[in-house]
Amino acid sequence: MKLFNFLKLSIAVSLIIFVGSCCSKGGGVDPDYPIYSYTTEIINPPARFQVSYIVTVPGDRIANITFETNSVWIVEKLGDTRVLYSVDNGSDKRQIVRIDTIGFEGGKAYKFIANNYTSLDITNFLTEHNMSGLDYDTFPDKF
Repeated sequence: MKLFNFLKLSIAVSLIIFVGSCCSKGGGVDPDYPIYSYTTEIINPPARFQVSYIVTVPGDRIANITFETNSVWIVEKLGDTRVLYSVDNGSDKRQIVRIDTIGFEGGKAYKFIANNYTSLDITNFLTEHNMSGLDYDTFPDKF
C-alpha cells in the first residue's frame, strides 16, 4: 500500500511540475534593446532596436524614425520576406530586400514602410536596426 501511495504522489508531483513548466512565459528574459511599435514615433533611438509591425491586412504600416546624428545603420528584415519593406526620405523611396546598410541624416524624419500585399496568414513583421560604427562622412551610400 505504501508503494501505491508513493507512486500516486510521484505522478501527481510530476504532473504539477510538467504543467507548470508548460505554462511559463518564455523565461521572463527581456532583450537588452527596445522593441518599438510602428505606431510610436521613434526619436533618437539607441544603437540597436527593433520595430514591430502588425500586417494582418494589405496596406502601408509606417514607422516614423528620426536619428539623432548623421550615422550609418544596418537595417534588416527579420520577418517574412514576402512583406515589402522600404524607407522614404521625403523625396525618394528605397526598397530593403533583406538587409541594407544606409547612411541616415541626423534630425531628418524617415518613414519606414511595411506592406503585406501577398498573404493573409502573415500577422506580425519585425525589423532590426543596428548602428554600424562606419564613418558617415566617408560612407558612400547616404540616403
